[in-house]
Amino acid sequence: MRVLLLTDMAPCINHTSGLVINKWCDFLLEENIEIHCALIKNKYVKMNIPDDKLKKIKFLTFEKPNEYWVSEAKRFKEIKGKVKSYIENTKSAKKVLPKFASKIAEYAKKQKIDIIFASIQGQSMTKLVRKVSKLSDIEYVAQTWDPLEWWMKEHHFDIITYKSNLREFGRVVKQSKNFMAMSWAMAKDFEEKYHKKCLINIPSLPLTELEIKNNKSDEFIIGFAGQCYAKDEINLLILSLEDLKWKIGEKEIVLKLYGAAFPEEYYKNPNIEINSFIRQEQLIETLKECNLLYCPYWFSKEYQKACRLSFPGKLIRYLTTGVPVLLHGPEYASPLIFTKINKAGYIITTNDTEKFKEKLISIVNNYDVNVAKNGFNAFKRYLTDEQAKNNLLVALGLKEESEVVEFMKLKKHF
Repeated sequence: MRVLLLTDMAPCINHTSGLVINKWCDFLLEENIEIHCALIKNKYVKMNIPDDKLKKIKFLTFEKPNEYWVSEAKRFKEIKGKVKSYIENTKSAKKVLPKFASKIAEYAKKQKIDIIFASIQGQSMTKLVRKVSKLSDIEYVAQTWDPLEWWMKEHHFDIITYKSNLREFGRVVKQSKNFMAMSWAMAKDFEEKYHKKCLINIPSLPLTELEIKNNKSDEFIIGFAGQCYAKDEINLLILSLEDLKWKIGEKEIVLKLYGAAFPEEYYKNPNIEINSFIRQEQLIETLKECNLLYCPYWFSKEYQKACRLSFPGKLIRYLTTGVPVLLHGPEYASPLIFTKINKAGYIITTNDTEKFKEKLISIVNNYDVNVAKNGFNAFKRYLTDEQAKNNLLVALGLKEESEVVEFMKLKKHF
């Protein structure tokens, strides 16, 4: 079988989406599937493609049209920025992308591609998929990382282009052989909106043996790894610990942060340890030395939809460690629902400082390391590489849907 990967992110090791695509390529190569990649590459984005992918995958590369007009919107009056967005994105959609589609379709026919696997993010990928499929007469499977409207809001799209892209995205979903969302909640939302059954493929990790270290000392270490996106919630944790003088009962509390771009004041706090550079495989081993792993999600109404539909990669990583997880966010947040259903960790659903402190004190004083067993079992059941590979092969029509029935059943809870 020959698959054409249509994407703006190559399989690589230096971007989150690239890591996931790299793993999907591994799954396909394990099945002796020939991969071709039509890469619509942003010239400003560096992609570190592994040597094995450069050897085994044939690449057809195009320079991605500019889709980001925020600088114009800031520099000039808003009306001029919106006009610029409309003119340039319309030009891209009507002149540039059709040329790409024609060349990609010609290549696909020449290489006798059996199916197109499209990864959708932004206008260019949304507008290319159906064109390539129609011109090549090859059906497609598609997936998206996030709902398109989030992306366009970030990139300050004008309202006409915004609506045009959303209409096209709906057509892409409906006309796909199969469509994959990146969480159970997102799949359910798309099904209700587009009346198209959606499969799910969440990022995954290899299955390992459960190792619970039961770290006993005078310190109680709270760990956090990844991007500092839920800033208000992390600040609430730190403020609460400041109020508690960084001590609960007989335990001295230490907060360890792993990642880049934390606020400057965090670096000045003697109770916070920051490690900005650590490899993925080292990170999981390091997190095992913690007593509690913190996963915050937004309370702000501005991020309500993102909170409800997305599923954080950090939670998947946390659940493999054998350390109890603390989910902090609103009750409707996708990862909190997953954790509650599977009894996979501690949950705090308030952003009130006093109530948060009460809950945190209770967790530390009644700490049970065995909570991590339920978390690991949830990972083992839903979030392993084996499960993700099955999901992908089902979407491509290489396995029967009966292989993922149990995985899909979880969708009804969201």
